Amino acid sequence: MKIKSLSRYSLNTLKHQFITRFSSKLFKNVRQNIIHKHAERTVGTSYNVWDASIIVDVNKFSFTITANNIFDAEYIETGYVPMPPSNVLFGFRYSF
Repeated sequence: MKIKSLSRYSLNTLKHQFITRFSSKLFKNVRQNIIHKHAERTVGTSYNVWDASIIVDVNKFSFTITANNIFDAEYIETGYVPMPPSNVLFGFRYSF
């Protein structure tokens, strides 16, 4: 059995990448985003990542709750850096 030698570059190169976003306004001051990312490397490994967020606007304030990597996909990005597991972020913004 002959093992094919692969370069580090070829292991980390994307063959296909598809990103889609669905944004909608639920109420006058409430918005949502759902993002799906599908990627396939040249070596054949692939992954799907789903993120979602809800933004609530109150006067000059915006409050955000974001869930990243909802289904806890294990994947790497450029430079062989493993990406974080599922997590939730809270945000606050003031506009003046």
